[in-house]
Amino acid sequence: MRLPALEDAFGQQLLALLQQLDASCQAAEDLAEAATTAFHQHADSEILLSSAGLGLTPGARVLAELGDDQARFADARELESYAGSTAIARPPVRSRDGERTRTGRRGSMWPRVNGMRALELGTSGEMRERLNALVLAGRKTATTGLLAEYVEETEGLEFAGERLALLGNDGEYVATIEIIGVELAPFGGVTWEHAAAEGEGDRSLDEWRTGHSRFWAGVGTPVDEETPLVCLRFRLVEPS
Repeated sequence: MRLPALEDAFGQQLLALLQQLDASCQAAEDLAEAATTAFHQHADSEILLSSAGLGLTPGARVLAELGDDQARFADARELESYAGSTAIARPPVRSRDGERTRTGRRGSMWPRVNGMRALELGTSGEMRERLNALVLAGRKTATTGLLAEYVEETEGLEFAGERLALLGNDGEYVATIEIIGVELAPFGGVTWEHAAAEGEGDRSLDEWRTGHSRFWAGVGTPVDEETPLVCLRFRLVEPS
């Protein structure tokens, strides 16, 4: 059994540590705010934000690493070498107009809204309106797309913590969602847990597979049991 004086001493020490932690967190938040404010004012900020997966804080870090001396690198290849990145040869895939989670043109980057990559659910029209409504109602917390689409549009996979701008039929901003999970799986390996999280009313995994197979076949991209998919889990952050 501890003496009251000893317990009080431990309590005071813990309180002091918590105060230090709170001060450190506040300092980190202040630094992040100052960095993003300064980043927005830089002439190259929009160029950096157009890069896949770069938000405000990562963009500011990249700018800090590379510097803003336009003459520092002789050409794009020298910059690529400094960054440690290389071009990746990707196999050609068939172009199409509609997709479960994205729409775009072959070789194009996904739109950016407020520094975030954009997400367009389903095909334009009633389907997109219905899916967006499910997201806003909190019933839809997952979506599935073809891995081939990322190759076609030369985009990297989403990552946990990344925020996306959900768009409507006319490209208008609808909401912000945050990715909480990314998984690659063949069409035949998608779990019922993921299928149910899509919130579209499927009563079984077989029903989900039938509906998705019909959808992709209808837009010219038929799938089989081995077709690789990208399964995203997300949460609603901010409706418009």
